[in-house]
Amino acid sequence: MRLPQWFNDAKAGPCPSGGAVRRERFVDRSLRSIAGYLRSIAAAQDAAGQSGLVQALDTRARIAGILIIIVATSVTASWFVLCGVFIVSVALALASSVSLKALGARIMLPFIFTSVIIAPVFFGAGAQTPVVGEAGSFFIGAFIIFRVTVMLTLAAMLSLTTKQADFFKGLSDLYVPPLFVTALFMTFRYVFILIKTAEDAAMGRKSRVIAGGRLGEPQAWFASRAALLLHKSLSVAEEVNMAMVSRGFSGAKLKTIGGSPLSARDYIWIGAVSFVFFLSLGL
Repeated sequence: MRLPQWFNDAKAGPCPSGGAVRRERFVDRSLRSIAGYLRSIAAAQDAAGQSGLVQALDTRARIAGILIIIVATSVTASWFVLCGVFIVSVALALASSVSLKALGARIMLPFIFTSVIIAPVFFGAGAQTPVVGEAGSFFIGAFIIFRVTVMLTLAAMLSLTTKQADFFKGLSDLYVPPLFVTALFMTFRYVFILIKTAEDAAMGRKSRVIAGGRLGEPQAWFASRAALLLHKSLSVAEEVNMAMVSRGFSGAKLKTIGGSPLSARDYIWIGAVSFVFFLSLGL
């Protein structure tokens, strides 16, 4: 017997019934958001572990080069430089096994936030708006949004092509202050513990509550869990600090395995990004 087509189709929502399909509850949306964030982190690590053009660079050269391009993007006033950097960034992402979907997912929310902040510039009072060259208020707003988009693309490409351990090791090798590197490393490590705690709390409530409850009750419960997570994060930070101090930690540089010297491709990369930097300054 052949199965009917509707049996083979996967449905993301609840099974259809005689009544209307219920809306997704607040706790369910929270669980889905947490799971989506964890999947994005796992996908980023998968892309960073693959072979690609950017992954072939030394971590120190990769971080320093992308930071130089971000600085060049932030100071340039040329559409030509911005468009060139954006095209090269997308091409490097594709050559590094980074999907455009993953890249777009990381820059979408900051892009929307920036667009909302810059939106009043588009509706400025024409002649009263300061003019840069021959560009009016519309072109000023578009330039700012495009600049932020290019910078977000570069930052997303760095995070998607660099493993966590390599990133912090590269920061240490670039003589970034040890206190900053240690604080960033500990924050990144323990944020997953808090995310797992939030997921367990939401899953526990979902497994013990049959109905949706009174109006606003899930939101009030979620707000109480947020306060609990804040208190837990402070207590965990204090306990970790006391444990590290009791074992002799004094804020020294993180100990890492020594790396190999820079190769020819790394120097070519640094030279290319330095040229882009000077080009952005108009030199």
